[in-house]
Amino acid sequence: LLQRRLSIGYARAARILDQLEAAGFVGPPEGSKPREVLKQSVSPSEIPVEEKGD
Repeated sequence: LLQRRLSIGYARAARILDQLEAAGFVGPPEGSKPREVLKQSVSPSEIPVEEKGD
C-alpha cells in the first residue's frame, strides 16, 4: 500500500517502514500479517525525516 500511495519502489518503502518502526510508530513485522499501528495521531515534528546525503 505504501508503495502504491507514494509511488515509490520496494527498497524505499522498506526503508520508510524501518524508520517508522525505529521511531515507535508501527510494530515489528509478523510474517504476512499487517504491522500494528502504535501511534494513531502525531504532530509533524514527530515524523522521522530521511536526510539526503550529497
